Amino acid sequence: MLLNLFMPTHHLLPMFAGLFVGFALYDVMHFYLHHGAEKSSFSHIRAMRTYHAKHHYTHPDLGYGVTTKFWDRVFGTLIEP
Repeated sequence: MLLNLFMPTHHLLPMFAGLFVGFALYDVMHFYLHHGAEKSSFSHIRAMRTYHAKHHYTHPDLGYGVTTKFWDRVFGTLIEP
């Protein structure tokens, strides 16, 4: 495997497992924001659903954060209220 030139297998397997779990959690959160967040008792989840909807319907070039606005602040893609 090409990556074995840079890193031994016993380091690669946990790295790929972490990437897989991280993407799976992201995907579940993204699905929930589209289909279930309006019923959430957590105000942060409802606010992120509204923010994410703005990304889809009014500002497609901004607001890429699905679970947090942190990276939108870092990369300058924050949707201002």
